[in-house]
Amino acid sequence: MGFANAQHEVPTSYILRELQDIVPAESVSWFPQTIGWKVVAIIIITWLLYLLFRRLTTWWHNRYRTEALGYLRSISIELEQFEYETFRLIKIVLNRCSNRYRVIHGLDFITTLDETGQHLTLDRSVSIQWVNCLNRSDLRLSLEQRKELKAYLEQWLLQHVVPKEGEVK
Repeated sequence: MGFANAQHEVPTSYILRELQDIVPAESVSWFPQTIGWKVVAIIIITWLLYLLFRRLTTWWHNRYRTEALGYLRSISIELEQFEYETFRLIKIVLNRCSNRYRVIHGLDFITTLDETGQHLTLDRSVSIQWVNCLNRSDLRLSLEQRKELKAYLEQWLLQHVVPKEGEVK
């Protein structure tokens, strides 16, 4: 005889005969009952969705930075074409930011890096030597200059701000 099949019987003992069953209280819902809490929940959910949207758009607009940083970090300073590879990478990043940077070269390129890098400056002798290495195949940067250039470019990739098309800096 199992408990599921057992019928509830009134106790036969005279002591228990006057007892009545206890009725359990109705369960309380975890979902808010008043409209005020529902409004607060909708506001919080909307705010969280807005924050998620902002985070995703920031990531989407800056994903090129992480890709460029990864490529820059993969370039060895001992590489024979170090100067050209770094120039090509930064030129691609600038072109991605704005088509008006497509035609710059030489000192205009260095000036653009200084303008778009926030509070970043590359030693003028290193930057001139870098541009000269691009134009002449017999020139090379020293290892110290390459390290300095690579460190500068890493910081530039993290911090650069390109003005909008209509803005003049």
